[in-house]
Amino acid sequence: LNDPVKCLLSLANQLCANVEGYRKLLENVDETKIEKASVTSAFRQLIVQPSKQLDRDEKVLIVLDALDECHVGLREDLLKVIQREWEKTGKWLTIVMTTRPEDYIPKRLEEFNATELNTEDERNEIDMRVYLEYKLKCFFANTNELARAVEILVKKSEGLFIYARFVEDILDDVKKRGVSLTMESVEKTFPTGLNKVYEDYFSRLHKVLGSDHYQMLQAPMVVAREPLSVTEMGSMLELSSKRELKSMVKKAKNLLVVGGDDRIRFVHKSMSDWLIDDDNPDDLIVYPGTGHQKLAKWCSGNRNDFRYMYRNAIFHWCKNGDYESALKCLLDLQWIEVAVKHKSHIIVDAMAYIEDFKDHHDEYLTVRALQLSQNALRNSVNELRTQLMGRLDKIHPMYQQALTTDCTTAWLKPLRTPNLTTANNPCVMVLQGHEDWVNGVTVHPLTGQIVSGSDDETVRIWDPQTG
Repeated sequence: LNDPVKCLLSLANQLCANVEGYRKLLENVDETKIEKASVTSAFRQLIVQPSKQLDRDEKVLIVLDALDECHVGLREDLLKVIQREWEKTGKWLTIVMTTRPEDYIPKRLEEFNATELNTEDERNEIDMRVYLEYKLKCFFANTNELARAVEILVKKSEGLFIYARFVEDILDDVKKRGVSLTMESVEKTFPTGLNKVYEDYFSRLHKVLGSDHYQMLQAPMVVAREPLSVTEMGSMLELSSKRELKSMVKKAKNLLVVGGDDRIRFVHKSMSDWLIDDDNPDDLIVYPGTGHQKLAKWCSGNRNDFRYMYRNAIFHWCKNGDYESALKCLLDLQWIEVAVKHKSHIIVDAMAYIEDFKDHHDEYLTVRALQLSQNALRNSVNELRTQLMGRLDKIHPMYQQALTTDCTTAWLKPLRTPNLTTANNPCVMVLQGHEDWVNGVTVHPLTGQIVSGSDDETVRIWDPQTG
């Protein structure tokens, strides 16, 4: 979910594989253009238009799980497009989105008649019983004993279905050891509540890894804004091989997982929340400051083309109080070229986290130039030098680097600069109202009124004096 357009491409691919006729409707869609499109445009081309053309009775369910774990800005893009566009999709298509209740997302989804599943809801307990009975029936031939074992575990779960995930792990271990279950062993073997489950699991991991490796492995993970790859994590931890890291992850097999994308994740987001809770045993708490410090140091001392580093370096530097490194990279064209290629959060992070940012004149102008260049760079990252030279004064360090340093790709040097809206050009007014990309603007030659057209399917007329 941290890349809404890729998420939509994945959904479209699954619909092609499971819905007859869907693939044919997408034959003429250019995936490379979709990857550069807005979320709204991608949603319309991949979901709305083909789903409306298909006439079918059988429903298809799309599940977007853990929406609250998506990066806030990208989450907003996805929420907005679903709110505006979902009613336009084919009636055979249905959607379920899950999120934690304390997040603001449920409020945003009220118009969809969102259902809150409370842990004390009778339906939740029924589902829990059905699932646990299915998992326990091979251990109890007596139906009365089976029913009692199920009730014990339902009570221990405290209504949290993720508890059942760990019940399954424990049962697998019981099978491997070839031992039987009794009422007494059910009471003793299974912890009460998710908090006790995590305490037991992380205590074992702490014992296996030792205190230093326990912190070293997990502190970066609790503050990372997206999962790190095995290669990235190995580089950051300065391990000699992937095998060494995978050995550590294997020891945490019920807590950490390496996905198909080769990225390391906690089995559930609640684990990282538990690790930073001050109410837990001192030796099991993981300190976010240690994680930021480790990631900031890695970002400062590494020039390899690691995606995570270039996307999130400014955030971790600032969280670690290293504003000097954050400012330095904003005057390093080669660094910015790689960061733009990886769709870095440069603009948002610099504006949000660098203290007194506007007082750093040259660095601030770099970010303003990037901000003004977003649409052009979305179409082609090769336009970076053209955009910077067109928006910055000739004495700006980035202008000079664009002019004098080597570049591996072709780009157009402006004959006259500045030839675009300059980075230090004061903004007279912000015209707010469109809910999607604006792709056409003109000024009336007589009245001076501004007319704009947007992907939100509206045309707006603006008074240049009042907005």
